[in-house]
Formats: sequence, C-alpha cells, structure tokens
Amino acid sequence: MVEHWGFSAKGAPPNRSGHTQTDGPTKAKFLEQTGKNKSIVRDYYQTVHVSGDHSKIPNYFSGDHCIRHEPGVSDGVEAFKGDLAELVKHRTIDEIKFVLGQGDFVFIASKGSHELAPCAYIDLYRVENEKIAERWGFPEEAPPQAEWKNNNGML
Repeated sequence: MVEHWGFSAKGAPPNRSGHTQTDGPTKAKFLEQTGKNKSIVRDYYQTVHVSGDHSKIPNYFSGDHCIRHEPGVSDGVEAFKGDLAELVKHRTIDEIKFVLGQGDFVFIASKGSHELAPCAYIDLYRVENEKIAERWGFPEEAPPQAEWKNNNGML
C-alpha cells in the first residue's frame, strides 16, 4: 500500500426530516437484484449528476418519496430538486469512478469539483421496487496535490 485516502464527515445533528448520517437500514436485501439496482443507480447518476439532465429526476423516484440523510436537508424529491438547483452553482460532477452494490444498496464514488477545488463525491443509495428510496452522501475535497505522496489521486 502506498497511500490511503480516508473519507469522513463531521458529525451533524439530525436534518430537517429527523434523519442522521448514520441511521436507516443496514442489512442488504434482495441480493438477486444487485446487478439491476447498480444499473438503475449508475444510469440515474450519469443522467442527472454527470450530464446534468434534471428533467429526468422523476423517472428514478416513486412520486415524492426519497429519504435523505445529508445534514440540513428535508426528505422528498421536490426538496432534493430545490437543493440540487442551488448545488450545481457551486459544484461539478465530472465522472463516475466506480459503482459497488449488494442487493438494494448501491455505492457510487465520483470525481468533480466544489468551489473550483477538486472533490470526490461519495454516495450510498437504497433502491426499492426499481426506484431510489434513500440516500446518504457527502463531498470530500481533495488536499492540495503538493501534499500527495504519489500521483494516484483520491479516486
């Protein structure tokens, strides 16, 4: 091992819907649906976050249902759309680096920028009936390249 990048988020109080960064289900279900769920989330992420087509957001959710675990937000697709409209003024997501999954849980790591600084985005989704039902996630800004011990980057 040459280098280890640790991703962490500062503790935060429950968000406006009462969720924390660590609550929610923890055991994967529907293991036979892993491939399908990874495909759904990858397509959603590529379409909405990388390509920026926010008009497609309703295709990936069941009505307004979306449990959100990020600090300072409220549940629901409409609340998410409002938050996303503000976020895109300050950040880019340029490419998906990898997608991992087990059953109804799908993990995505991607690269982009936040306030013009390089950033990694770490997101965990739970899929229910072929729709995104729940999300945990946070950005992690990359340290200045002068502090790296090699040229591998964060992701």
